[in-house]
Amino acid sequence: MKNKVFRLISALMIVICIIGAYGVVFGSSRVKAAQRRIEREILREQRRIEAERQAALEEQARLRAEREAQRQRYIEEISCWNGYKTPSDILITGVGDSVMVSCYDALCQKFPNGYFDAKFGRRIAAGTSVLKNLADSGSLGDVVFLSLITNYSADITKDQVEELVKICDGRPVFFTTAYGINNQSSNNIVYELAEEYDNVYIVNWREYASGHPEWILEDGLHPNKEGARAYAQLLYDRIYEELFPTREEIDKMVEDKYAD
Repeated sequence: MKNKVFRLISALMIVICIIGAYGVVFGSSRVKAAQRRIEREILREQRRIEAERQAALEEQARLRAEREAQRQRYIEEISCWNGYKTPSDILITGVGDSVMVSCYDALCQKFPNGYFDAKFGRRIAAGTSVLKNLADSGSLGDVVFLSLITNYSADITKDQVEELVKICDGRPVFFTTAYGINNQSSNNIVYELAEEYDNVYIVNWREYASGHPEWILEDGLHPNKEGARAYAQLLYDRIYEELFPTREEIDKMVEDKYAD
């Protein structure tokens, strides 16, 4: 009887051990399978996040490039005057005397879109007539350059010079000062008008050329070829200075427009 009981107990213990061992093995497999499943899910989530992060970086790069392109287009737009990128592009009309004749080629090279009507010995009254005919025919450019106060400068009146300004009808008007004459009265008149009219500007050839006698011919009045190039460059620089925005102004406008 004792042997039967012992064998029964032994058999039960073996069964329990087998079941326990199976449970351990089966449970371990289930844990490992769960772990592998979780790992796969995490890896899929990681790949999704990485893809979204890369897409976000690419979108930011695209937006930065687009914003920079907009900034550059805006800078190009505000760097202009009246749609012109440089003074050389401007449709400029010049009316002048023999000083402009001496500088004609240099002016045409510097302002290829310009029209310059110059004549030896031209007085202010004749220049006024030329300017008025151009205005009446719709042929005035967007900027006017005048060299008409050299001949008989002592007889020139403010009313005569002011009439030139009025004919230009609000366009920017650049007067060159007279060099090589004793009477300063005509220069004083254009300076006075520059104070009174917002669209009148001075190209101070008298002062500029005074420091460079090598630019002037033997008559002490007309520029030579080197002087003519300096004359045209001075006009270019004055137009740029007065009509085109400065670098600081451009930076301020860009900062105001794209401030975060």
